[in-house]
Amino acid sequence: MNDIKDSYYRSVMEIVSEIGLGNLTVRTISARMGVTEAALYRHFPGKEVLLRESYIMAERELWEHFMRSLLINGFSQRSFEEILDTVWKATFDYLQGDPALAVFMHRYRASSLHTRDVQEQSILRSNAFAPVFRIFSGNLGELPDKERAASLDAAMEICLVYINRVLRGDLSRDQSTDDEACRFLSRLLSMRTAACG
Repeated sequence: MNDIKDSYYRSVMEIVSEIGLGNLTVRTISARMGVTEAALYRHFPGKEVLLRESYIMAERELWEHFMRSLLINGFSQRSFEEILDTVWKATFDYLQGDPALAVFMHRYRASSLHTRDVQEQSILRSNAFAPVFRIFSGNLGELPDKERAASLDAAMEICLVYINRVLRGDLSRDQSTDDEACRFLSRLLSMRTAACG
């Protein structure tokens, strides 16, 4: 059952990255997957639910990658800003390696479908992310519960905008540009944390 749903999520991401949210229909998804519309409706009551669950799954996948990178790098002798730079670079590479994920997340977040209810279901607001916030608190100071998730979400938004500009060709990607963007994201998190602490 999960494999079937995962294949739906993946198809949705790929289709949205190609044709956008406005042109997406249940018929388009089912045709792309080679299933009937009835088969799709057996798993999801409608297109909006499928899109929402696809987004939540995509975001979870991305933040879990971020969390693993931070936990791997979070206990070295380097400064925390240097560790964050490394983690953002790994996140950039991850998104660059999966453009459908990056474009889908960016388009979904820019749409009216990205409601407060969807945002509240973020992994950032779950206990699963507690180890990351402990690392941030230990290195950058305490942060109120709502603000720590908002800080990471804001930084991720900038990351997605940057990646989508690169993918569209609005911005050429090279190592110095990536380094500068990663340093900016690290500084943003540090400043937001200091301001909220």
